[in-house]
Amino acid sequence: HECFTEPGNNVTSKKLENIIVSYNVTLQLKGGDTFTKSIDLRKIVKPKSPWVVNATFHHKSNRAEIHIGNRYLKNYLQPDKQLFELHLWSDRHTLNFNITSGPLFIEGEYLRKDTEYHVKVRAIPTGGYFEGFWSDWSTPLSFITHSGKDYGSIYL
Repeated sequence: HECFTEPGNNVTSKKLENIIVSYNVTLQLKGGDTFTKSIDLRKIVKPKSPWVVNATFHHKSNRAEIHIGNRYLKNYLQPDKQLFELHLWSDRHTLNFNITSGPLFIEGEYLRKDTEYHVKVRAIPTGGYFEGFWSDWSTPLSFITHSGKDYGSIYL
């Protein structure tokens, strides 16, 4: 058993030996009362943020291609056990996509021409074994859609 005191509303411990079992947590309140709860760590997982590896608009095929990076390739929380939400926006247009794997292709008919778009991604555990909360949003990445002249692929 580990006993520790921390000020504020958060208590952390890096000495958890097994995330597969439930832990009994007992809090002793300032007024003297105690509160005990069993916590299943598999049900309160918040993944680390995925990231946008690249976001590219291909003029010839008239579509955007977005690749996502993930820290959990060989871990308990593998990419196939997560749902990814991509938020794509410009100054006049917003799109949201939920995907389970990548890359994501967005056809040009859904994008405005000659527009700079920004994209960010976040993840939540799925698949029944792990549950929990959305990760923080990634740092946004940008790409530009072009019409007319063939610029090839535009990387930013």
